[in-house]
Amino acid sequence: MILVLKIAAILLLSFVIVFACFKMVMKRLLSNHRFFATISKSFYNYFYSLKDLHHLRTNNFGYAPIDEDIAHYDPDLQYGIQLYKELVKNHHGYLIPEKSAVVEVGCGKGAGAEFLLKKFNPGTYTGIDFSEKAINFCNKTYKQIPNANFICADAHRLPVDHNSVDVVINVESSHLYKDQDKFFSGVHNILKAKGKFLFTDYRRVKNCSIDTLEKQISDCGFSITEKRIITPQVKNACMLASERRNRLVEMAAPRYLKKYFRHYAVLNGTKKSAMLANGEIIYFIYHLEKK
Repeated sequence: MILVLKIAAILLLSFVIVFACFKMVMKRLLSNHRFFATISKSFYNYFYSLKDLHHLRTNNFGYAPIDEDIAHYDPDLQYGIQLYKELVKNHHGYLIPEKSAVVEVGCGKGAGAEFLLKKFNPGTYTGIDFSEKAINFCNKTYKQIPNANFICADAHRLPVDHNSVDVVINVESSHLYKDQDKFFSGVHNILKAKGKFLFTDYRRVKNCSIDTLEKQISDCGFSITEKRIITPQVKNACMLASERRNRLVEMAAPRYLKKYFRHYAVLNGTKKSAMLANGEIIYFIYHLEKK
């Protein structure tokens, strides 16, 4: 009997230690972008394989309000696609000329690609993502579009010819990249002279200030033609979408991951939502030009 109790105690202690380690790892995951970058490919392959989220083809924070151009989309996609629209326009109009060569780094499941292709009719569109699941989905879903091409590749090693691209787009994925300078330099390499890099994402201020980011941008050969801080609009989108996103989390996420999926979805009441509200996270749009 004593032996059985000892074994039970050892098993219980082991479970407590494993659970504590799991919580520590997940806490580190949520607070350290470099740690998340190490395992992010596995996370996104898992995320894109969830059957209950098959229709969810955008996974950025989003932008609100939406306009008439976006209102006909599935409500789960509207705010995410509105962010794409905001990214590619300025006070003069849109920045993707018809028949231009466009590359999107971090295309995910391609809802942004579909929007760009239908609205602007680029000559070629190449979507790049490191998730095999995302690229397989895109190749099946958009195979009827003749000028679209999707490639599984790393953002640090872009498989695109030097000086061949008019516009590069990057939506809410650069914060995961281990080597920002290598990514920016790679984008600079594939752009034509005066080519445009349209870039939207967020940074935690304590990890990377806007001044630091802009120095990286300049050092890698870009000039800033326009800059917008859109944190209020992104926060508004997260707030308005919170109820719908929470239903998706409840439906699709395993019980032991629901807390972390809520954080990832920036639901009302989560730490990330609070960080948007109090200025710890800044969300931006940059329009850059190759010097």
